[in-house]
Amino acid sequence: MNPSCRESAFTTNELLVVLIIVGLLAVFTTPSLSRWLSHFNLNSAARDIASELQLARLKAIAQNTPFRISFDTQNKSYQVEREVSPGTWERVGTANTLPLRVHFRQVTAAPVFHPNGTATGRTAITLQDAQGTHTISIIVSPTGYIRIE
Repeated sequence: MNPSCRESAFTTNELLVVLIIVGLLAVFTTPSLSRWLSHFNLNSAARDIASELQLARLKAIAQNTPFRISFDTQNKSYQVEREVSPGTWERVGTANTLPLRVHFRQVTAAPVFHPNGTATGRTAITLQDAQGTHTISIIVSPTGYIRIE
């Protein structure tokens, strides 16, 4: 064997240094990743609710009958409903559930959308992350306009 030709390989010390660096990166990025994921889930839930509200509004216009979204804060779910007779509501589709670590902080009322696209009063649905550090609100104005704050 030629002594000048040496096989390339990693030494134990080199591997140990790489493992320590990877471990340190994992330790320092995990908390920020957790905060990012919590914020992402909160924003995603708000967009989903806003989409369902818009769907209820469009169905009210298209079917010429009132629609609403009912909220079950205990079970962290919400459901589109159609008015079949005055004061009687029928579920439309399946219930939606909030993601893990997101819950309802406050729901002022179940927003009702009329066939002309307007809503009954002003409604605010406020969501909060599990840590209670971030909130986001979905606002329905009497004109039927839906916005996320």
